Amino acid sequence: MGKIDPSTEREQITACINILAGLRFTKDVINQLFREEIMRESVTYQDILQKGVQQGLQQGLQQGLQQAQQSLRNSILEALETRFGFVPPEVVQQLELLTVVELQRLIRQAWTCETIDEFIAQLG
Repeated sequence: MGKIDPSTEREQITACINILAGLRFTKDVINQLFREEIMRESVTYQDILQKGVQQGLQQGLQQGLQQAQQSLRNSILEALETRFGFVPPEVVQQLELLTVVELQRLIRQAWTCETIDEFIAQLG
């Protein structure tokens, strides 16, 4: 087993202390006590940062998907309201349960179906 470089070990310990200090002290106090560059070099800090980035990306993707679904639902409802003057509440409820792919398929149906009943048949 190789030796651990004392400066690396010191940086790791400093990073751990900094993280634990965050449980008790404000960010300003911690920043006064610890140099930011030491934290950036810390494996522990990098791991926490990477997890935060991954979590942020996942949340962003999820929000984007939800916005796409809502936009598609709104487009379908607008088409049906424009063409038929109303949308039955059960259609609105069923649209809430559909995936992006299913909603994309139904947009064309909303504009081309002859009756609202024909559209409802496409939902099933």
